[in-house]
Amino acid sequence: MRTLAERLHDNRASLHLFAVLLDAEGQSGLERQCPPILAEAIRRGDGDASAASLVDIAESRRRGAAEYELIAQCSARLAPQLERFATDFRPLLPEPLLAPGYTGQFASKRFLAWTVNDLQEWLHSLDIREFYRQQFAEQGVDGFLAYSLTDADLAGSLRVDVQLSRKKLTREILNRLQAEQRDSWSGRCRLTKPRPGCVFLVCDPRRDAKTRDALKLALERRRVRVSHVEELDESRDDFLRKNGPAMAACGHVLVLLTEHSPRSAVFYHCVMFAEWLGRRVIVLFLTNCWFQLRPALRALLYDAQGLDFSGQPVADSLDELGSAIVAPERTHPAVVLEQSYVRKLARKLPPAGYLAHTSAPARSLDSAASSSQSQQPDPASPGFIRTRTGTQLSLAPSVPSQQHQQPAVFISYHWDSTEAVLELKRFLIAHAIRVQLDTDKSPDEGSMKIMKGVRDDGSRKVFIEKAMRDCHCVLLAVTPKYLRSENCQSDIEAAYRQRRPLLPVLLTFCAWPPDSSCAAGLRKRLAAIPAIDIGSERLAKKNLARLVQRVQQISGPP
Repeated sequence: MRTLAERLHDNRASLHLFAVLLDAEGQSGLERQCPPILAEAIRRGDGDASAASLVDIAESRRRGAAEYELIAQCSARLAPQLERFATDFRPLLPEPLLAPGYTGQFASKRFLAWTVNDLQEWLHSLDIREFYRQQFAEQGVDGFLAYSLTDADLAGSLRVDVQLSRKKLTREILNRLQAEQRDSWSGRCRLTKPRPGCVFLVCDPRRDAKTRDALKLALERRRVRVSHVEELDESRDDFLRKNGPAMAACGHVLVLLTEHSPRSAVFYHCVMFAEWLGRRVIVLFLTNCWFQLRPALRALLYDAQGLDFSGQPVADSLDELGSAIVAPERTHPAVVLEQSYVRKLARKLPPAGYLAHTSAPARSLDSAASSSQSQQPDPASPGFIRTRTGTQLSLAPSVPSQQHQQPAVFISYHWDSTEAVLELKRFLIAHAIRVQLDTDKSPDEGSMKIMKGVRDDGSRKVFIEKAMRDCHCVLLAVTPKYLRSENCQSDIEAAYRQRRPLLPVLLTFCAWPPDSSCAAGLRKRLAAIPAIDIGSERLAKKNLARLVQRVQQISGPP
């Protein structure tokens, strides 16, 4: 009431007051309760003596009139005067004049760089009420602070009590930011809608190109579209400007952890940009170099999904990765699968931080070089085997049994993998397993007699069939060239004729069961046989003991 009296004192035409008298005693105490100027305005009708601003319904209320009758009386007496203030009869308001001191330079600045004066000028251009603009100025709200305002902040701290005004402010701020994003390449990348089934490979483009191309080919066979770094540039901004749109168009970002990742600047900037875009990141542990990464990368990738490629066969890892990227199609006909395999594909990938602490850590490049110079195991000594990566693995040999109780195997291999097969042979001999090959080299201790100087195909087939007859199983040293070799296929046919069990061993990565690169009959025979993968150091540690156990099971009790 005091505020109304002050406004009437300054300007008698600033507002119109209408009073409803509910009690007869209220009229006698009107002058005591209200300021004189306010009481006079009520009696006279805001300076207009012909307009009655005081509606007296005390008498009707005393006689016990119903509520709807009282409302009807008030409406009937006030309607002629209220029609003057209706919206339809009000004249159009002129456009707000530009306040002194406003220059319009805020339009050329970014929203986050606006000062308090720039924000006031922008609010004035939107025809925001002066009372609300004053609240923004008193609180020192600039562009950066206005970006983080919520509806609760507008209603509470800034006292914007009208909901439509709050919606207008938030909508105008959003439109301003979207317009600025469309004008910059980084903003356009952030507004790009990712495509499902599309991934971006992040690795060192110079040193990990072969690994990247092999993974890209394997994913494309599973109907996954793959992109990677195409152009390198000296400037970081130029590099991201050229490769950022390709990453923004992908729904998943695959981060390949190899021994070169901790020292790659391209790897670092790509991971940071993927986090800024908000894309789903999956960390592929080809080598566990987690603790050699920068602390910022470890913090960003700790909660990301991870997949350990070095702890299981590559085919199984690709199946899990494909199920995490591409949703399974429900229109395919039903097939019968192992329940454990179905559960494995359905479960969610574990966090990368968990895999970093559970998988075998990789040594740093400097420590690996120094240790390799200080410790050089003898490759010819029993119990050591060199993997495809060049590292050497030591497994303690089992206690040798009697000569007549030793299980015997025949190794069928391709000439390209002769060195790896000879190392595998020494490992099996160290574990009391007799081994026979079709080579012309001198036999090692504990091995069976081998063929010498046989070159023609007829003599080779006779020797191989005789050697298989004396062995318990045939070990297949599988490589991509092995599956395409005619001699190796003839070895498998001979094993079937001799009714000897087949034991496939993957010396390097290749599709299993075999794909269309080998003969149809061979693919059919090998499809139902599980393979043992020793293509990496960790897989060799895990599966070589399983290989020895499998050979002993096939040989049976002595």
